[in-house]
Amino acid sequence: MGEEREGGTVEAEVIGATAEQVWSFLDFSLLDKVAPIMASCTIVEGSTGEPGCIRYCETKPIPSPAGGDPIVMRVKERLLAIDHALKTFSYEVTENNIGARGYIGNVKVYGKDEGGGCRIEWSFSAESFGVSTPEAVGQFLQVLLQGIVQSIEQASTKGGP
Repeated sequence: MGEEREGGTVEAEVIGATAEQVWSFLDFSLLDKVAPIMASCTIVEGSTGEPGCIRYCETKPIPSPAGGDPIVMRVKERLLAIDHALKTFSYEVTENNIGARGYIGNVKVYGKDEGGGCRIEWSFSAESFGVSTPEAVGQFLQVLLQGIVQSIEQASTKGGP
């Protein structure tokens, strides 16, 4: 039997942009263009945006989940699935420098029926979070997501990605 998984979900509202507009910003290879906390994000294997492609991402220095000096998180992530009609994608972490094992993330954009805007939901689970915890990963993803939302809202007032 497999190990028990832990995880969580973070979400954020986007004001002034439709789900379609927000989806256009969530390109798997361009995370560093919309997430201020990211230093770089590059496709290192496969075709951009196609399931199976792998991206390598590095954060800017961030507080260590274990305490102490700031760290630069380094991860390789494989796109598992993407559905443009449903505005969702899933990915797995294949390599990282914090000891996480079996990490899977899912990102989905939901439109609002009334009042415009939309909501981004980012769920995650892992067999082990290494030197981190599910709560710390959730806090990191919330900061990441808030940065993405701010970038999207600023860009959407200027007309696009």
